[in-house]
Amino acid sequence: MATLETRLRDLATGIGTKVKAVMTLINGNVADLSALTTTTKTNLVAALNEVRALAAGKQDALGFTPIDAATKGAAGGVASLDGGGKVPASQLPAFVDDVLEYANLAAFPGSGTSGALYVAIDTGFIYRWSGSAYVHIDGSPGSTDAVPEGATNLYFTNARAVSALNASLGTVDTDYAAVFTTALS
Repeated sequence: MATLETRLRDLATGIGTKVKAVMTLINGNVADLSALTTTTKTNLVAALNEVRALAAGKQDALGFTPIDAATKGAAGGVASLDGGGKVPASQLPAFVDDVLEYANLAAFPGSGTSGALYVAIDTGFIYRWSGSAYVHIDGSPGSTDAVPEGATNLYFTNARAVSALNASLGTVDTDYAAVFTTALS
């Protein structure tokens, strides 16, 4: 079985031979194609059809499919590239770059766009459209100082540490601090 490289080389050689034959036929017989005899025209068409047949189906073997220029940037087609080699924002889906700013939450449209982010300028809060309502997106508090303490998320304090120690060791009857202080006197 011939390798892809061998098949491509044979194809290129075959096409080159046919093109050379067509050029020789044209250059050797007439100055323009209108003067060709019916037999010569038939031979020329047959040679071109043979070249076409040789090339047919080779794109799949090469893993190459040309892109129809009419599909670039068109709906259902392929994205085009700008001068920097990037897809223009106009061809990206809404969730990629749609951040819409309004004076406040009341100024948002009645129905939002799924995937877009909405910013209320007066508060700086960010919202997304759930399909039926705007949902506030909680941002980072910036530091732990801004995190409110809850019933299960307690901060460390000495009183809490002593309480936790007593809970794990049980109540101690002896006042060891007093014993130590007395021993020093």
